[in-house]
Amino acid sequence: MEQEIATELESAATDSESDEVRTRPIVHRFSTFLRDLLAATFWTYLITKLFVTDLDALLVNRFIPAQSWLTEFKFFILLAVYAALLLIAGVKPVLRWSLYTVLFPIIVLAWKFPVFIFKREKWMLSLAMADVAFSFFKSFRFNVVITALFLCSFALALAAASPWLLWPATVVMLATLSVVYYQRFRVIFKPSGLYQMHIKVFRELRTSASKSFALDESIKTLSVDRLDEEQIQKRVATLQTPVLFNRVCCFVAKKLRDYQNSGLNIMLYGMTILFMIILTTLSFSAINFAVFKINEGLFEFTYDPNYFTFIFYSFNNLLFNSIRDLGPIGMLSQAVSMIQSLFSFSLVAILVTLFFSLRNQRYTEELNEVISGMETEGHEMERFIIDEYRLGSIEEAMAELQNAKASFAKFIYKISESL
Repeated sequence: MEQEIATELESAATDSESDEVRTRPIVHRFSTFLRDLLAATFWTYLITKLFVTDLDALLVNRFIPAQSWLTEFKFFILLAVYAALLLIAGVKPVLRWSLYTVLFPIIVLAWKFPVFIFKREKWMLSLAMADVAFSFFKSFRFNVVITALFLCSFALALAAASPWLLWPATVVMLATLSVVYYQRFRVIFKPSGLYQMHIKVFRELRTSASKSFALDESIKTLSVDRLDEEQIQKRVATLQTPVLFNRVCCFVAKKLRDYQNSGLNIMLYGMTILFMIILTTLSFSAINFAVFKINEGLFEFTYDPNYFTFIFYSFNNLLFNSIRDLGPIGMLSQAVSMIQSLFSFSLVAILVTLFFSLRNQRYTEELNEVISGMETEGHEMERFIIDEYRLGSIEEAMAELQNAKASFAKFIYKISESL
């Protein structure tokens, strides 16, 4: 009887542990979803408040107008909520969630989105994203400095009231925009470093690792059927690395050729143009807004304009269009309008150059060179495997790895399926 009770208790404990194991992933997924929702809500609120409207006042006036005083003490209310979370949840979880929320845009762009693409084997899009990421980090210092200058001057143009702050903000913003345009023109006529890096990295790997790829002299002269278990494992462990190298070279070359034929580089050009349009519109909306705060008489307007009015005005001005609600009538505002027109012409020049001239032809030639180089590296490694391991083909090497259940055998066969 006691033994039966003990068995039932053990069974109940095992079931409980099993339920806990099954529940843990669900809790983790829910926690991740909640954290992402919180971070997305925070950034949506921040962007809406900065660029569209005062969301706090809008919601309070819409639903609880009698409590409009709450918006005046929102900082202290948020501080109290944050302090309560620290007391209830503890310091580490709250700080971890806070850091995640602050870095959420970077996490999405640098981790979540690439992982999402990779898991779904969207290789063409992965290569496009890798091109963008490499270009960004290659000019990391330039990008960080320009972004910092732009954001600081942009914030001053929107928030400051003193001309002593508004003038430097407009000058810095105009200067940073000019530098960005100059850099875009330079990139058009400069080869991409990402694809040349493919050849350089794989060539150096093959050259420097040839000794480690070589078969041990003690078993090199022996046929496979004369090797003992330990020697076979040693042969397989050495063989799988050059085979993997060969397959990766062929895989990358194949995907680069597919990428070239897919036309995704045209999509990247379109994204570049879209980014330039948004940046130019936001820059001149802030510049015009700052000029308006310096002297309202430089503009004619049918109603008291807000910042969104200047976004609409700058976007239309970029398209050589005018709006009835706002227009430049002073020398300074008209000069700003003419400068924006010059940037519009520059944007058209970038568009024409990207799509119809040297860049596209040079890009194709460069990519063909890289594909040929990758295929050459793969063939060189295949010849090395055949000579060093006395095999008839790379397929024989793969079969040997599969029969020996090598650790990379499944991965090698997986990437070989698309070749």
